[in-house]
Amino acid sequence: MKSSPARFKNKLGLCLVGCLIPAIVHARSLTNTIDTIETVYQDTTDLSASFIQETNVELLNKTVRQRGKIFLKKGGKLRIEYSSPERKLYLSDGQHLWVATEGDAHADTYDLSNDIIPHDALSFLIGFGKVRRAFRVSASTAFGTLAPSATALHLKPKSKRSPYVALDLLFDKDHIVQQLIIQNPSGNRSTYQFQGVRINSGLADTLFQP
Repeated sequence: MKSSPARFKNKLGLCLVGCLIPAIVHARSLTNTIDTIETVYQDTTDLSASFIQETNVELLNKTVRQRGKIFLKKGGKLRIEYSSPERKLYLSDGQHLWVATEGDAHADTYDLSNDIIPHDALSFLIGFGKVRRAFRVSASTAFGTLAPSATALHLKPKSKRSPYVALDLLFDKDHIVQQLIIQNPSGNRSTYQFQGVRINSGLADTLFQP
């Protein structure tokens, strides 16, 4: 028995709806997840963690491995201490950035109020309270198969001045970042694994001053 054109259209319509529903549900779920992550970081006043950084230097075809600690506080305050293989310190009070390497007599100082360093270059470290303001956000596939409670996001900077092509982030069940992948225009790729993450521990402002 031949199907009528109207019956065919109804079947086609049901098929299209069936295909669209999972996409709509996924988009809504991703939006809800981003909302939750933004809420968590809006309530976060400070964060600290140890990390292992591995950078694939494409030009040299080698991987550089570094260890360190990171301390963040609202207001743009940041302290990154590299302990190996070279001791180096990045320090910011929200207005200035100091970079000091062991053995150097003086630290290099940068004014964050001008265009020397793009504001969104540090925004992903400061927090994710307003992540959609600086980035286009989608689901990430950079971490392979995820645990049911984990979330992975892919961030594309909106600013053309950004020093990053993209960021990929892995969050745990409490929506705390566990891994970060930075893709640079040079082709270099840096992966950070964070350990011992603590939030709202009451970091003193003096920690972010030279």
